[in-house]
Amino acid sequence: MKDSSLLAIISVHELSKNGMLYVSKTFAAFPIYISVALLYLALTMGISRVLNYIERRLGVSDRNE
Repeated sequence: MKDSSLLAIISVHELSKNGMLYVSKTFAAFPIYISVALLYLALTMGISRVLNYIERRLGVSDRNE
């Protein structure tokens, strides 16, 4: 399972729901949705780097060498 799909299962719904709630209170959709997108990008990149580090440490690879 890809790390990005795992993160999507966990957080996309929560992030978008919280974003929609905040937009309904402030009526500032553009900055909020940009913030949600950047937060999701940061979470995805962070988890990806951690998993890459763990794979290197354990010697696990997708390549068939």
